[in-house]
Amino acid sequence: MSDASAPPPAAGPGQAHAPVVLGLAAPGGVRRLMGRRASGEHRLAFTPQEITVEHAGALRAPLRFAPGSVVVAATDGGPASAGRRSVGRFPILHRLAADRVIPREEGIDGWLWTSTDGSAFTVLGDAAPNVAFIFSPPLAGERIEEAFEPADLAELAKRSPLGQPAVFGLLLRAEQPAAVLDVLNRYGLNGVITDREVPPVQRRHLPDDKAANPSLGAADVERAATSVPPPAGT
Repeated sequence: MSDASAPPPAAGPGQAHAPVVLGLAAPGGVRRLMGRRASGEHRLAFTPQEITVEHAGALRAPLRFAPGSVVVAATDGGPASAGRRSVGRFPILHRLAADRVIPREEGIDGWLWTSTDGSAFTVLGDAAPNVAFIFSPPLAGERIEEAFEPADLAELAKRSPLGQPAVFGLLLRAEQPAAVLDVLNRYGLNGVITDREVPPVQRRHLPDDKAANPSLGAADVERAATSVPPPAGT
């Protein structure tokens, strides 16, 4: 395993890891839900014990969560504005087995975010997101009640099956997504977003999407499992 994919080494007695702090894009342009105040801190901080999101345009206090609450995280590059094009970010791949998914070029099960329909998850700011966190279980209770404005908590409650405010996923825009990806790899959080983590009701679609065909993928897996290499010397 490479150093880039390994979690950070444990701190020695009396030592603490300095947080890795990366900038988030400040909100601008048309004001949208969860994108009100542009002044203040906009940053993402990582330590082995806690991830902290500060976004003055969306949060009234820092949002804090443990790395262990993140079932998968990902980055997806692209400009802050999609313009007039219909685009998607964070493709949802179809998982065939624990270690196998249908490749993106063979079709997808949807997107976490599209420029036409937004996202079922919580989006901070008004720019196209390039970083995503998916939580299991969803963030709830005091940690989000302290961070979000009352009006936003009410909106989160509407999206929750239980009618209580909850954050199932968090999408935001980082100034340097490559730097975020490096940290996600070091913390073992970066991964492939699949249909196992995102149920159908939380997926977004575009008219020209190519749908994943699980039957074709399953046939490939079966052929690979039963194939026999040719005899030596043939």
